Amino acid sequence: MPSGSPHRSSWLLRILLLALILPATDPALGALRGAPADDAHLTDELPAAVARIFPGLVRIRAVMEEPGPGRIVRLQGSGSGIIISREGHVITNHHVAGNATYLVCDLPDRRDLPARLIGTDPLADIAVVQIDLAAAGLDPRDLSVAPWGDSDALGIGTEVFAMGSPAAISQSVTRGIIANPRMTDAIRMPMLDGEDVGSIVRWLVHDATIFGGNSGGPLVNARGEIIGINEIGFANLAGAIPGNLARSVAEEIIADGEVARSWLGLSIQPRLDREPTDGAPAGRGALVASIRTDGPADRAGIRVGDLLLEADGREIDCGEVEELPIANGILFDLPIGSPIEVRLLRDDTELRLDLTAELRGKARAPIEELRDWGVTYSNPTRALRFTHDLPSRPGIIILGVRQGSPADSATPPLQPGDLIVRVGEREIGDAGEFASASAEILAGEEDATLLGVRRGPDDLLVWIEGRQEAPPAPSARVRRAVLPLSIQPVTGALAEALGLEDGRTAVRITSIPDDAPEAVAELRVGDLLLEIGGKRVQVRNRSDRAALQRLVRNLATGEPVEVLVIRDGAPTTVRATPVPPPETVDLAERTEIEDLGFSVRSLVGNEGSHRLAKTGAVAIEKVEAGGWADIGGLRVGDLIVSVDRQPTRDLTNFSTLLDGRITARASSIVLLVLRDEASRFIVLEPNWED
Repeated sequence: MPSGSPHRSSWLLRILLLALILPATDPALGALRGAPADDAHLTDELPAAVARIFPGLVRIRAVMEEPGPGRIVRLQGSGSGIIISREGHVITNHHVAGNATYLVCDLPDRRDLPARLIGTDPLADIAVVQIDLAAAGLDPRDLSVAPWGDSDALGIGTEVFAMGSPAAISQSVTRGIIANPRMTDAIRMPMLDGEDVGSIVRWLVHDATIFGGNSGGPLVNARGEIIGINEIGFANLAGAIPGNLARSVAEEIIADGEVARSWLGLSIQPRLDREPTDGAPAGRGALVASIRTDGPADRAGIRVGDLLLEADGREIDCGEVEELPIANGILFDLPIGSPIEVRLLRDDTELRLDLTAELRGKARAPIEELRDWGVTYSNPTRALRFTHDLPSRPGIIILGVRQGSPADSATPPLQPGDLIVRVGEREIGDAGEFASASAEILAGEEDATLLGVRRGPDDLLVWIEGRQEAPPAPSARVRRAVLPLSIQPVTGALAEALGLEDGRTAVRITSIPDDAPEAVAELRVGDLLLEIGGKRVQVRNRSDRAALQRLVRNLATGEPVEVLVIRDGAPTTVRATPVPPPETVDLAERTEIEDLGFSVRSLVGNEGSHRLAKTGAVAIEKVEAGGWADIGGLRVGDLIVSVDRQPTRDLTNFSTLLDGRITARASSIVLLVLRDEASRFIVLEPNWED
């Protein structure tokens, strides 16, 4: 991330997006820090590659806009860049300058030059800004332009220099070698403004030291040519966007202001099998993992599970995760608006289908805010419509709602993801019409109106009135009662070992938070809870951690209740007082799949709104590091919708399906999961002999 950004949740998602800092002990280049305004620091001791690139190295200072809770939040940060044209174009990362409303470029000679954003591409995490040469009184001949090299020619062990402005200090450099020129799966990038950077980028991994602030700085070869744009750091390594990809994106941005990519309405992943499928060319094809409803692929008849072999005469080869960005690049580069032929394999039968690719478009649109109602909003993109299950109709989409605002107090309250299609009697086509219509309402004496809102499949009427006058107080919520305890289910052999009567179950207190209220002061770690308020504790299985909550949740908060426990081997009656749960407590039922190293819970809220999850799903809550689920690629937050092509339906059905596969010691278990905006197949291959 850019150095100096505040610690906000949207930026925490980008924790891997780092940059470079020069250690003060670097014997070769330490003098570059705090360098004077002349060229005295460019001595003969510098490598020629550094001397060639250094004069065009730029420190970028930016003010960016992010959607906050009902208002636009502005963030100040800094990053790095390099001049790539005589017209003053500077290449950097999208996460440095892509959402910038104010830009300044600082050169190594300490000149501060005004700049503007030319265009940006979140998918490749590349942006281009341009120095205002006229405002700075500069002749284009005064600029030092860095040349490009060939990133495809890099191999393991190639010497590289990572250059930039770490921690917003003056420009500096570190040295290293290429560790892997085609890294993909090891770098788990967050979504960047709705885009999966890893779907198209194979990082150049190197060991030149990096820290926050050098995102967007060049990775340079020994000839003084740009062969990468530094982006991320992990462990003791760094990742750079390959120079060939960065150059092509930058050139298209300079020419057209944006990058135009094709969209088929599908996503792919590597083939599941290692051996060629009967009828398929050996070592060819990519597995279709997700299909967007009514997209080009859906209309053409392509299905999830098909093996895509060819598109517009170009072969698709994706047997390993490292090949996925290349295959995606082919699909993103198809002709837009003209019919093409795709060749695929389905159940060992080859099919040829015609489809017409559409313009991919942006995942996120410019952010707007209406402070009087306490909302941020934008025009809905295709990606946002898909995420929130919204129809293709005019309107604006709500991005954030401020707590206690008129939007939050409306009847019913507005929510992120709502599509507003009407304000009063006026139909809304886009953000401009919404701003105009809402301004008319707020200018009236009553400043209240009915809104027409589409929320998922539902058409709602929302009554909203008033305007945001002052920071709101937290809104009250009705919450079920809890006892702030951590427990262990006691049943079966464990219950017998602890001396419980036949068939009797209990829960054992394993910890009590240090800040727990007096409500549980009479309880102790190690107590076996048998009854609460005269009702027995019923434990369903060894993973039933909701057993205590089922008894407590309907009790009145603040009213003491008798609790029967076994303490030091003897029955004892104590008192406890149920309390409201904290905001972070999730009351969903859970189960742990110990054999595979993960736990799941039932869905809450609108988690099941996706069309594939409407028949039922469960959410991954924990993935044990190094377990079979972790090795297979499951992640916290994934929604499992099927097990070996059988619908999950609910937590009980999921447990039954998975228990059957575990009992049978299946060599592989194929899960269809939802992650972010797409579905994908994940294969777990446990070694039951361990």
